[in-house]
Amino acid sequence: MNNENSVIAYKCYNLLKECIDVDNIENKIFIKNNLNRIKKYRTKLSNDMYSNITLFINVVINPILEDDNYFDFLQINEFGHINAKGAFEINSMHSFELMYFLMCEYTIHLKKELDAFAEKYLFLKIDG
Repeated sequence: MNNENSVIAYKCYNLLKECIDVDNIENKIFIKNNLNRIKKYRTKLSNDMYSNITLFINVVINPILEDDNYFDFLQINEFGHINAKGAFEINSMHSFELMYFLMCEYTIHLKKELDAFAEKYLFLKIDG
């Protein structure tokens, strides 16, 4: 892989990493903007590399954007309940903190998936 491809692949990796960061993962506008930025690199990457990035986006990122129930794993009975309006109501600050820690754990899992993907398919060396 030439140096320019490597630099662009690393930029795409960083944009994907930002998408799954705990501070951004629920922000669909932010994620869509990053995906649009990745699309702009299409002509600067090899077909295989761009196809691999697209596959990762389809498997990992798009469900975040498309599945309205994606974060339902956080709605555990011990953390709260569904109110009359159909919204999840957190029962305490402690429950909120536990939900946040659960989300952090989940985003760490996604980051590990991204790192493995980047090393295997983008040929990047990721320091974990």
